Amino acid sequence: MTKKLSDRQREWLDAALKAKGRFTRAASIKGDWEDYVRRREKAKIGGAGLLPDDPRKKMVDAGLKAADALAKSGKFSDAYKSLDAIKKIGTAASTERAATVSVDNLRVRLNVFRSELDNVASLVDFTEGYYKTLIQQMQAVPGASTKATLAEATTYLHDFAPQEVIFRAELAGREQWIHKCNTAVEKAKLSETLTEIERDIAVHVGAGNAALVQPLADRASEYRSRLKARPLYANMSLTIELGRANRGLFVVELDRIRDLSRFRDIESTVTPDAQTSQARKGLSGETGGDWIEVEAGDRVDAAKRLLAIAGYRDQALSRDTKNPDIRPSPDLKAFDPDLVFDDVMRDVFGTGDVPDDLPFGKAEELAGKARAKLKAVLAGLPPGGDEMFDLMLTSEEQLARMCNRAMTGIDSSKGVSASHQALLPKMAKGMREEILAAAPNKMKDDGSEITVNGKVYALVGVIGEGANGAVRRYASGDDTVVVKTLKSGARDEEGFQDMAAEMRTHRKLMTGADDGVADAGNIVRMEGAAVSNDGSLHMMLEEAEAGDMNTVGNNMVMLQGMGILPDAARNVLALDMIAQTAKGMKAMQERGLVQNDLKPQNLMVNKDGTVKIIDFGESRFADPATGEIGKANDDDDRYGTTPGYEAPEHYGKTGKVTAKADAHALGGIIKRMMNPVMSEGAVASGIKPVSAVGRVAAALTDQDPDKRPSLDAVLMSSLLDQDAGEANPEDVKDLQKAAAGVNVAMKAIRGSVPPEDLKANTPPGKYVDTMWMPFHNKGIKERTEVPIAAFNTMVVKIDDYINDTRKQLAVAVPGEVMGYRDLLAKAEKQKEFWIRELNAQMEAQRAEGRAEIEAVINDEWNEVQVPGEGGGYLQLSDAVKLRDRALAEIPRIQNEFYALAADKPDEAAAAMDATNRRLKELDLQIKTVNDEITRLAGPKGKYVLAEAKLAEVAAKFGPNTRRPTTPDKPEEKPDPLPPLPPEAEGKIPDPPAPPKERKLAN
Repeated sequence: MTKKLSDRQREWLDAALKAKGRFTRAASIKGDWEDYVRRREKAKIGGAGLLPDDPRKKMVDAGLKAADALAKSGKFSDAYKSLDAIKKIGTAASTERAATVSVDNLRVRLNVFRSELDNVASLVDFTEGYYKTLIQQMQAVPGASTKATLAEATTYLHDFAPQEVIFRAELAGREQWIHKCNTAVEKAKLSETLTEIERDIAVHVGAGNAALVQPLADRASEYRSRLKARPLYANMSLTIELGRANRGLFVVELDRIRDLSRFRDIESTVTPDAQTSQARKGLSGETGGDWIEVEAGDRVDAAKRLLAIAGYRDQALSRDTKNPDIRPSPDLKAFDPDLVFDDVMRDVFGTGDVPDDLPFGKAEELAGKARAKLKAVLAGLPPGGDEMFDLMLTSEEQLARMCNRAMTGIDSSKGVSASHQALLPKMAKGMREEILAAAPNKMKDDGSEITVNGKVYALVGVIGEGANGAVRRYASGDDTVVVKTLKSGARDEEGFQDMAAEMRTHRKLMTGADDGVADAGNIVRMEGAAVSNDGSLHMMLEEAEAGDMNTVGNNMVMLQGMGILPDAARNVLALDMIAQTAKGMKAMQERGLVQNDLKPQNLMVNKDGTVKIIDFGESRFADPATGEIGKANDDDDRYGTTPGYEAPEHYGKTGKVTAKADAHALGGIIKRMMNPVMSEGAVASGIKPVSAVGRVAAALTDQDPDKRPSLDAVLMSSLLDQDAGEANPEDVKDLQKAAAGVNVAMKAIRGSVPPEDLKANTPPGKYVDTMWMPFHNKGIKERTEVPIAAFNTMVVKIDDYINDTRKQLAVAVPGEVMGYRDLLAKAEKQKEFWIRELNAQMEAQRAEGRAEIEAVINDEWNEVQVPGEGGGYLQLSDAVKLRDRALAEIPRIQNEFYALAADKPDEAAAAMDATNRRLKELDLQIKTVNDEITRLAGPKGKYVLAEAKLAEVAAKFGPNTRRPTTPDKPEEKPDPLPPLPPEAEGKIPDPPAPPKERKLAN
């Protein structure tokens, strides 16, 4: 019985018949085709286990395509030859790889996989059932609409309120379990792991060991079937959807219980006389009052209940104060000097003992042979390994101590002969020269180029520069690397050691990234170390192009004030950055690291919107047993922490600093990021604890470290519970990327003010933002261009100055009052100046940007290859017209399809694939043209395009509720909200205990 052909095979068979001519016997061609299909499957098996990056994999894939083309044209004999060649390549490759993957290894991996699968399945199945029981309990509760009168229904809901609190607490508990499911599914990566095992089984099949691995293949097939039957086990998005769907069911049931809409219909049927009578009864207390009053009261009560429930939830979570168990990152493998000195000492001295006094000739011989031996050892070290990394971070002074320790057993050279002391620096200098020569990453002496594993990166620009060092950007094509360098180079031993210590800490932190702990995606990646010929040390890091969180947050506030970014979108961005920060902190905590100087300036954002924790100069690894990092290194027992974010325990000398110090800093970051103006004053003053932001921030900044909530509790708090809102996760990702694009583009545009204006409108020195510091002294002498974002930071810093001055005015003695009022008046005028300048400069940038884009489009030399119908090599102006037609065509196609689906669903189903292909083609045309315009545009044009993209994406989160503000037309403020009731202020009480005797009426 012949195998049934698939639709694709049937198409190829028809093509083969046509290629042979109409007089060819179809049965013969069909037989040839079926034979080809069988042979093709056998040839394919040989290469099934090849790794994707194996060049032979590409050869096999290309060979299969060539064979298919030959078969399609009816040339089966040639196709068979091609298959034979493929089979030989695949079989040889599989045989070679099968030797490295033992059957026993596969069996062990399948056993481990089975254990992981059972664990995940148990957790997911339990959570799913756990949700089901809650929904069933709620379904058993009668709704208020079952009551006979409105009065009975409102009494019933009043009695139900404590039970609703319990139900919501139950839901919060289940959401903790869904969080555990998400973590387990993401960590296990069952589908990916099983795919790797199946590929290695296929390797043995291709090598001719099919019978040997058949039992393993059967087991793998069984597990694959299990994953297909329950995709929840392998797909975190499905577990997230499980939680979201059950939350939706919860809301549906809650709405059903509380629904009073039936009584509106009853009210509408009451006669006027009856309504009057009912109203009179309401006045005398016989009923619950008329419907309007009940509805308004219900809404107030509902708001209070939601506020209280969120408070109960956050309070319950805040009791989770346990840090995760530390799984220490492994120590780096230090270079072993015995590799050099064991042989050299025997060769020079025979016994291996160093004489007290070294003759000049012996000292020269020892130094020369030690250098030669090190050179030979270096040639055998992996370029990117720990030992080479360790040597690159070892100064001449440290090398001298290392040599002394290897020869005498002690670090100090005190007590040894003068000849020995003279030998050590000479020996260390020669060894350092060999290390510099062998280093895989080198910086040119003038800093213009850096070579990383043989690839040359050219200097693009300076990112930041201070008194002690600089951060520069290097690029090789589209690849970039950020390099941090000490200005003093190798001459500053203390600075050299500080940077080396930070680099060792960073490398050790990242070594634990694949050790089953939290993902390190929110920690900046260190690319390695580089050296210069003079011995200078350089730290290479991945680039975070959008800037630090302080600048990014200020930019978002600026765009919010200009009406470009809706309030809701800005809040989503801020909350997302906070959540990412907490995830990065969790990865550090689980590896045992306390960052110790967490603040917005040490949180960078890359071009995709991903937050990266940076700067581990003050970081320490904690004792796994106690979680403590010990005392500071300086004489005053003070860490190099930042006021406003440092924890109370940083001030003491107890040494009991733990990861809870980072949690305290996170509280300050939340206060700042969620403040309307991103001011430093927000960190100190805080937020009212009645809000979710206030509750979480207040808990994190508790004076007692043991009372600060865990990061898991923060991530599950109502503050970060975006799923409960209407923000689509995909929209959030698009918003992240668009906002990061604006920040990247904004870094490239600049503005300036006349020197006299800068001098007159600069606040006192300590309020000058760090963005202005490199330009300020020059700017008050001559007109100087500065990053446009600096104009907004000046507004923020003047706000801080105004707030501080108001505090001083509040406690001033009568003789000082007028002076403080004069300072405030001056500061307000300075703020008005910078707001006016910011608006004017931004509008000028936009106008020039639009002109840049127009010039690019109308330049007849600019062409672009556009795919799809109507495309080809087009002048950019024509391509823009094609893009605009595509933009108009997309909604038309969608509307026509939806109309067809409503009227003729069968026809719509048949047309779906063609419709999707057309829409995809149009999307690609639009993207191709837009990408080319962006590529060709100048910095200002790129900014205009990025801003337009952000406005388009952000519009999904709500309308712009702010109008552009200028000093001449201040923003219209809404009426103040009524004061909160006394019970909403201060500490939220514990939730009431469930009623013991009082029961809901049936």
